[in-house]
Amino acid sequence: MSTEERKITLTQEGGLWKAVDEQTGVEVRMEDRQEALKKLDRLVEADDPSDDAFFTAPTFTTGDGDASENVDEYLNEAG
Repeated sequence: MSTEERKITLTQEGGLWKAVDEQTGVEVRMEDRQEALKKLDRLVEADDPSDDAFFTAPTFTTGDGDASENVDEYLNEAG
């Protein structure tokens, strides 16, 4: 664990514990308070955020094109 000072906000919202590292903006929500803090520590201390499954999950595309530039045009062509 790093020796530098960190400010963490821990709140309970809708049955979930929300832990936020104020310096990095990393946020986690878990049902268990301790698990929220452990997960936050793992994410903040990771050298590469791509270690998180969210960033390494496969993407599924048809290969037909990229809708990121103009969604309306893409939908008209696809429809």
